[in-house]
Amino acid sequence: KAHLIISNSTLNQSQKDSNLVIKGCGKNPGSIIIENSKINLDEINLMGLSNPNKPLRTLYGGLNVIKSEFNFRNLKINNSKSEDGVNFINSKVNGEKLYADNIQSDALDSDYSFIDIENIECRNIFNDCLDTSFSDVFINNLLASDIGDKGISIGEISNVNIKNVNIKNTEIGVAVKDSSKLNL
Repeated sequence: KAHLIISNSTLNQSQKDSNLVIKGCGKNPGSIIIENSKINLDEINLMGLSNPNKPLRTLYGGLNVIKSEFNFRNLKINNSKSEDGVNFINSKVNGEKLYADNIQSDALDSDYSFIDIENIECRNIFNDCLDTSFSDVFINNLLASDIGDKGISIGEISNVNIKNVNIKNTEIGVAVKDSSKLNL
C-alpha cells in the first residue's frame, strides 16, 4: 500500500499547474497524509483512495490533514475506499468547493478543526455528508443527496454555521448532539 506523505512542508499549486489527479490503483490503493504543513491547492481530484494502515496509528480518510493549514479552490473526492473521503484533524481549512461522490462512510469528517468552505456537494455517501466533532465550521452552501445516514451530523461541542442547505434522499437530514450548536 503506497502513501503520499507530506510532513513539515509547504506546498503551493498554481493555477497553471491546475487539475492535479491522484488515483488509487489495485487492491491496496493508498492514501494521502498531510501533517504539520501549509498546503495551497488550486484543483485536486482524488479517486479511489483507501485509509492508511500505519502501525500504532489509526487514520480513517483517503485524505488525512493533521495539524495543518489546508487551502483549496476545488477539491473532488470520488469512489473512496476509505472510511472517510477526507478527515481534517486539528487543522485550519479554507476552501471554495468540495465535491464528494461515492464515499464508503463520511464524505467530510472534521475533528478539532476550523473549517471555512464556500460550497460542499455530497452525492452517494454511505454514511454522513458532514460529520463534526470539537470543530468550528462555516459553510455558505451545502447540497447533500442520496446519503445513507445523516446529511449533517454535528457533535462533541461543535459550532457550525451553514447559510444555504439542500438535503434530499437521506435517512436523517440533520442531527445535533453533545452540547453542539448549529445555525442554519
